[in-house]
Amino acid sequence: MSDDPKQVQVSFIEIINSGVSLLTVKDVAFPLNSITALVGQSGSGKTIAAYAILDLLDVAAPNLKSTRKIIFPDVGESFRMSYVPQGSGNHLQPTAPIHFQVRNLVCGNGGLSPELFSGEDLLDLLKQMRLSNPELVLTMTPAELSGGMLQRILLAIALLRKPHFLILDEPTTALDGYARAGAYKVILECCKKCETAILLLTHSPRDVAVLADRVFEINKGEIVQGPSPESFRKLLPNPVVKPIVKDAESKVCLDAVGLTATLSPKPVFHPFAFRKAPVRKSFSIEPFSQSLEAGDCLGLIGESGCGKTTLLRALSLLVKETSGSIHLNDKDITALTQKALREYRKYFQIVFQDSSKSLNPFLSVRDLLGEPLVIHGHKIKKDRSLQDDLNKVLLPIDILDRQIGELSFGQRQRLALLRTLTSFPDLKLLMIDEPFAGLDASASQAIIDLWREKAPRMVTIIASHDIEWVDALCTHIHLMKEGKHIETCDDRSKMFVKDYARKFWQAGLVADRSSLLALNR
Repeated sequence: MSDDPKQVQVSFIEIINSGVSLLTVKDVAFPLNSITALVGQSGSGKTIAAYAILDLLDVAAPNLKSTRKIIFPDVGESFRMSYVPQGSGNHLQPTAPIHFQVRNLVCGNGGLSPELFSGEDLLDLLKQMRLSNPELVLTMTPAELSGGMLQRILLAIALLRKPHFLILDEPTTALDGYARAGAYKVILECCKKCETAILLLTHSPRDVAVLADRVFEINKGEIVQGPSPESFRKLLPNPVVKPIVKDAESKVCLDAVGLTATLSPKPVFHPFAFRKAPVRKSFSIEPFSQSLEAGDCLGLIGESGCGKTTLLRALSLLVKETSGSIHLNDKDITALTQKALREYRKYFQIVFQDSSKSLNPFLSVRDLLGEPLVIHGHKIKKDRSLQDDLNKVLLPIDILDRQIGELSFGQRQRLALLRTLTSFPDLKLLMIDEPFAGLDASASQAIIDLWREKAPRMVTIIASHDIEWVDALCTHIHLMKEGKHIETCDDRSKMFVKDYARKFWQAGLVADRSSLLALNR
């Protein structure tokens, strides 16, 4: 390792669990004014390596122990570090206004001096990352915002601290192509203007190809030199998925007619909240109509916050303020009583973008997989069968007795998808929000292979920013913007023709810095 004073020098880190070494880092340096990518499969230890570097392991994972020796460069002032975690929705106070939290996080805990904090700089960063109406967004609470909006806000907070060392954990998984291109731009500018050393933790070949100056990878519990960033262009998703052969005997059909959804935040009690304030109430999606049959897959695409998740929640009857009708197998599910609806939910399920919010944190993986079967009157699978299911989605069999807090983000995502596909044998309608966020290519392919076994007998709706996967999987693609329908593509020979649609599609395919510059021109 070089003795260059302009770098963060990690001489040694060892992370231990119950006397067993999980990860070892030896003689790795992160130069200032440079972006270093750390790649590895989901669950390989990228995030716990970041916790160890930041000396947060005791807080984030108390069951793990670490020894560390790190030399930080002399920058002539207090050395500032920032961290943008994965799963942005879990790291902001859900009921406090964004603007209040931003100032505290930027200026607190050794951050920027309060007199240097600029609201204009914050707005400029958010606009560069294509966050619509940022002035209004800053008055809202995290509970009112989409995952992509929160991801950009956390990134802006980290950059406003003008850090000397910045760790980004999967910074673009919740972002659409436009927002991702804007995030790439502000990250590269921060690296150069602030002379920041950036450690990028990612499974995304696109992130590496666009951002990284060099690459390390986790191999058998050690961090070693990886291939060149340019080589990751060859690893960009290029899925070849055989068309689904529809089950001729299946009578499954979905008809949504004139479906709309209105979101109105519920009042939040606070002991000091004695004043009256206006309640924000706005229509989130325009009337939506679509007919699908077994074997069909509808892809919902659009900028973050455009209403994709709201539409999924409306289709799954998790948003009460809806109009229109939803017929599943000729039954209007919007007219069902609460008791009848609970019974009927075995036929339709939704997998959320942040799976940790829908999985009981107190149950073991074994119990999570068995719970739906018990509720709906099916036999619980034996361990051998459960292990076979785990193998199908590349999950280790020793997680059966773990709780979800002991799993990585990508492992939780695969578990949620596996649970829905294997523990609901009567499933007729599957809705998935960002199924590939947090998953590497091999894990994504494993999920697709499992889904293909079930797809001919059910309707699938996917909301995703991964253009390549949507293009490969979906028989219909629905583009949304600000809750409005922009264009629908049902024929691959006649792709999107409207100017906005073509530009949005192009932004989702940015693969290196040259294509990023071309997009920004």
